[in-house]
Amino acid sequence: MENNDDLKQNTLDETQSVEAETAAESLSDEANQPTQQSAGASARTKRGKLSVAIDVILWVTVAVLLAVLVLRVFFFGRITIKGDSMTSPYYGEEYSPTRNPDLTFFEDQVVTVNKLKKPQRGDVAVFYKLPNDNEKIIKRVVALGGDKIWLEPLPDGNYRLAVQTPQGDVLHETYYVKNNVTLDVEAFDISPFGGLGLGCLANCDSAHPYVVKDGCFFALGDNRGNSEDSRGELGDVPMERMYGVVI
Repeated sequence: MENNDDLKQNTLDETQSVEAETAAESLSDEANQPTQQSAGASARTKRGKLSVAIDVILWVTVAVLLAVLVLRVFFFGRITIKGDSMTSPYYGEEYSPTRNPDLTFFEDQVVTVNKLKKPQRGDVAVFYKLPNDNEKIIKRVVALGGDKIWLEPLPDGNYRLAVQTPQGDVLHETYYVKNNVTLDVEAFDISPFGGLGLGCLANCDSAHPYVVKDGCFFALGDNRGNSEDSRGELGDVPMERMYGVVI
């Protein structure tokens, strides 16, 4: 009987020991569970923040690209100059009107234009050569619609352009200014020989001026001896053919 009692007691003790170990393990698991949950939540938060950061970067990149595209298509453009009609023949000489390199243009030079700016006298403009034609040319706007133009003879046999605005002001080409540098007017004297010569301005003087049509502008190349411009077949250029003003 005593042996049986001892056996029962041992079995009971073992059962209680197992139950105690199980309870301890359960308590340990319950104690560790909040820590594990916290670690999991922290990891998910980090992943969420990283995902948001990546999304923000992607959206900002897309927005910047779209903004550049809009500016490029609707506000600004870039063209490559072809030919030397805008290269001053005096460039590089002591009396050069372009002591500042920004005041002359060279073949294959890439320029940026503002498509929204309306051309003013003295601006360098890019415009379509012909209606319904994609060919663009670059010239200097010397007169606007309603302006009167004539040539003043010089002692050396050349001629100087004079422009009278509708307000009555008479301008010569000394008003072309860029970066606070004024061009020397001699650079734009027109020779009756070579190129278009005097063209449609040949018989014009202050008493019989050439009048630019309303809604148009009169454009000349800075290299007056080697430029096809408003003196010839190009004539007055309608404003709707404007592409942009060089900036």
